[in-house]
Amino acid sequence: MGNSIWIISLGVSFIVCLVSVPLFRQLAIRTDFLDHPADHKQHAKSTPYLGGAAIFVGILAAVVVGHDTLHSTIIGIAVAILFFTGLYDDKKTLRPFAKLALQGLAAIIVFVVGFHLEAQGVWIHLVSSRAIDLVPTFALFVLMPNCVNLLDNADGLAGGVVGASALGILIESLLRSQFELAIAAAAVLGALMAFLIFNRSPASIFMGDAGSLPLGLVLIVLAVRAGGVLSTPEGAAITLMYVAIPLADTATVFVARIVNGRSIFQGGQDHLSHRLATSGMSLGVSTWLLIVSQAVISAMGALGANGTVSIWFSITVAAMVLVSVMAMGIRPSVSRILYQTTDTVQPVSAS
Repeated sequence: MGNSIWIISLGVSFIVCLVSVPLFRQLAIRTDFLDHPADHKQHAKSTPYLGGAAIFVGILAAVVVGHDTLHSTIIGIAVAILFFTGLYDDKKTLRPFAKLALQGLAAIIVFVVGFHLEAQGVWIHLVSSRAIDLVPTFALFVLMPNCVNLLDNADGLAGGVVGASALGILIESLLRSQFELAIAAAAVLGALMAFLIFNRSPASIFMGDAGSLPLGLVLIVLAVRAGGVLSTPEGAAITLMYVAIPLADTATVFVARIVNGRSIFQGGQDHLSHRLATSGMSLGVSTWLLIVSQAVISAMGALGANGTVSIWFSITVAAMVLVSVMAMGIRPSVSRILYQTTDTVQPVSAS
């Protein structure tokens, strides 16, 4: 029974989220909790928020049923902080530095409970120092929620990519008999599978910052656990495979905006999904390409971690996939995107 609890976790999160989405959608409509159309947004009609609430109700139910002990309570507090941060930002817009401070608080909570990156084990092999470990922990645990938030720029994209990562982590955890991790990964996967039924194009609900910010934190917590808390270069590589597409999208956007003298807090259609869409494929196809790419990279991470294939083979294949996708998106034919009129970033639709 113990080895199959992840199946129950997957089913519970799927069913609870599936039932919750219509309820939260109606609540959003009644309270005017909507993302309204604008020039820099993809959707043409007002779309309800609160999809993130449905996702985490599903995950919470699954974790409770599965009796997951992956520091659930403390990490749950950090996730809750980002959920309410995003919820407020979806409704009234939170200043960037205030949002960053709350994200930092969530990262510190995760660190204090003992979940931190052993950076010295990777790079300098000195006596362990939690003070030094705090720096990369803080950076990565603050960065990833923002990466997923930025990735949420097309229907089904953020949910699909994080779902692909969760699937890879689930596969690794089952291959390595890490059933505690499997329960958590299955909970995330099940909830996102249900949410994507409503969030696929044309989306009838958005996850909002209330979904993308905490989802990013959950993703990096699972990815770090799957990579062995980064105690070796190989572990670091596995962790990065599970977050490859979110990191690549964020890096592409930041570099493009800095090079062209634009604020990184201003939006525009310069994400990988938009760039790929200008190469001749539709936005829907570019979305699927990114999701499938993350799935392949995550599969390589899972197989490499388990030793099914050489870790260096996994890294090589993952790098080839990632470079190919970025090369398709970064080409002269899309250079005009870099010089478009800038708009203020809004959650979900044009991050």
